[in-house]
Amino acid sequence: MYFIKSNVKYLLVFLYFFLASFVFSQTITVNDGTGSDTDWWTSNTTFSANWSDTIDWGSYVTEDKWYDCTLQEYLGFWDPILTTTVPGTPTASIPPKNVTLQGLSLSEGGRYRIEITAHHGSTIITTSDSDGVTTDFTPPSVTVTSPSASVVTSSTFTVQWSGSDAGSGVASYDVQYKTGNGMWQDLLTAASSTRYQFTGNNGYTYTFRVRAADEAGNISDWTLPQAQSTVSINAMSPSVSLSVTPGTLSFSANENEKGADISILATGGSLTVTSVTESRNYPGWGTEDEIPDNMSVSITGGSGYTLHQTIQLDNIARSRALGNGTEGSFTVTYTVIGQDSYGHPVAGNVSIPVTVSGGLPSSLSINNVSIELPPPPYYVGDTVE
Repeated sequence: MYFIKSNVKYLLVFLYFFLASFVFSQTITVNDGTGSDTDWWTSNTTFSANWSDTIDWGSYVTEDKWYDCTLQEYLGFWDPILTTTVPGTPTASIPPKNVTLQGLSLSEGGRYRIEITAHHGSTIITTSDSDGVTTDFTPPSVTVTSPSASVVTSSTFTVQWSGSDAGSGVASYDVQYKTGNGMWQDLLTAASSTRYQFTGNNGYTYTFRVRAADEAGNISDWTLPQAQSTVSINAMSPSVSLSVTPGTLSFSANENEKGADISILATGGSLTVTSVTESRNYPGWGTEDEIPDNMSVSITGGSGYTLHQTIQLDNIARSRALGNGTEGSFTVTYTVIGQDSYGHPVAGNVSIPVTVSGGLPSSLSINNVSIELPPPPYYVGDTVE
């Protein structure tokens, strides 16, 4: 009798652990999303989940099998808002292990999870929940903060941007640029940095654009106005190159007018000449400036323009040049003023050495009366008696 009771006890223990292992081994692991588990959700109208289990479906050969899938929202407690079955009707086959719920109206910043319950016949096998997601439907915002000017004077400059996201936070940035009206090219992809040292070519125009992705997977639009910046490089110092023909001038006793051609070559881009000023420097007398000759002459970069100037020598100018002798000189300088296509000032000058020979006239006609003057030199303010 004792032997039988002992064997029954062992049999019951065996059956207990056998059945316990069978029941407790039937578990479900639930992932939010269509792949590996995600913590953020970006759709307000759909929700997906997938799962794996250790259920021995083969032991339920003739019974219907299905999963109940219940979407829950956290409102201080997990509140069920929708339940569906997988497959749509119970089946004797092993049911699929994924679901996508549609026609939803999820809230921004809400917490949601899905509960999966496995059934066979009228019996619940096991139930498990996902760890839940937070909804984030709004893409991040991004602004290009530099360069802020339309023109930079260095071929190397910093492109800088900033981004913000009220939900999951900014994860990365994509940056593109184009030259002129050319095609967009990638500068950075999936970058965490918010600045880039860019080197371009003088005289070219570049446009930059930035978009941001958040941790949930929302991506901002390339075309947002604040996410773009256009800049032109004007790194070469604005300048004009001047030359004059002839290179020197000479006035004899009876000459009082000469011509000279000033060649203006635009360098560093297109220019507009706005004025030309003549100044003269007489040894022993000093410098005097004429009134500027205002104009508007456009010159394409790399090309030139010729400006004809007339140098006149009246008796006062001749006297200043000659001083106390019959041979003298002075220098004529032309200063060209303008601006380049970006409004930067442009200036250049060129000088012409001028020699003067022969004395001043020794007679002066006043009201048809001839007066003999003593030999020169004489100066403004001298009195002849």
